[in-house]
Amino acid sequence: MSSNVRIGKLTKTPPPKLSAQPHEEYSLAEVDEDDEYAASISESEAEEQASNNGPFGMLYVIGLPTSFCEEDVADAFAPFAKVDGVWLERSDSGEPKGAAAIMFKRTEVAQRIERMSTFTPIKVHGSPISPYFVECPPREVNGKVLKVYNLPEGAAAQEVRELFEAHGAITTRLVGTRASIRFTYEEECENFWDMCVSDPVVLGDKTLRFARDGWFTRSSALKNWVYIMDLPPTATVPKLESIFSEASEIRIYPLDKNDSSRYALIRFRSYELVLKALNMRGMPPMIGNHRLEVSSFMGRFISPLKAARILIRESPHRPGQGPEIRL
Repeated sequence: MSSNVRIGKLTKTPPPKLSAQPHEEYSLAEVDEDDEYAASISESEAEEQASNNGPFGMLYVIGLPTSFCEEDVADAFAPFAKVDGVWLERSDSGEPKGAAAIMFKRTEVAQRIERMSTFTPIKVHGSPISPYFVECPPREVNGKVLKVYNLPEGAAAQEVRELFEAHGAITTRLVGTRASIRFTYEEECENFWDMCVSDPVVLGDKTLRFARDGWFTRSSALKNWVYIMDLPPTATVPKLESIFSEASEIRIYPLDKNDSSRYALIRFRSYELVLKALNMRGMPPMIGNHRLEVSSFMGRFISPLKAARILIRESPHRPGQGPEIRL
């Protein structure tokens, strides 16, 4: 009697022995240093693929749990390879349909997942899925675009355009009860996304729903962040911005719900700026008479290389409740 093997969020039944292809074996391994893919192949296959510029394609999956958002899909398939983008099919109201297109860095990952599924079932959270390899051009993962769902039927294009232009959108495309809005900068798009999470947008009698265009999560490599513990009561984001003028993002969170202590997370655009902030220890930054201790997430056991592959992000399921490190 065979047993199920648990791989992240995927439950796989060990494949039967294929007498016609006794040499063919599949395994999942830790993603290699260039973070390309983890579905193992032989050296001869790797050389053949390196010299063969075949058709580009993505994995189209049917049967996903309808509770899954784009980030859930990416996390479920991460054991196979790094996921570069997820496009989840949604209804006009914005509800997931349980089908998604998944883009990996290398096309052969999608091809192998489809082939593996022909002789061993793949389940996601207990739901059997049907993966298909589809040849198609590469799709753009655009951090400046949001998809809008659940618009009122018959909504006037001018009314919809004015609603989003007030928040910085430069173009709005309306199709039925859906729309696509584009911003000039990713930061504007992210700010609008954050606002919608905490303060839902209503048009007429409909609460609008938003999704990123393949850009399934806000995240940044761990090596680009520093943290400050034990902030003084007078510390504010503007005060920290005046000290860390090169920071691209500053957030303050309570250390514990039952405690008044707070800490700050500060993100920089490059590792060089992180080192610069850490070197302020020679002349430590101050707020009033309080000395700020700037620390890095890295150390003896987390190298800059590893930290570049670990993401820190704010969970879309727990807005405003702090970040998390997702492995």
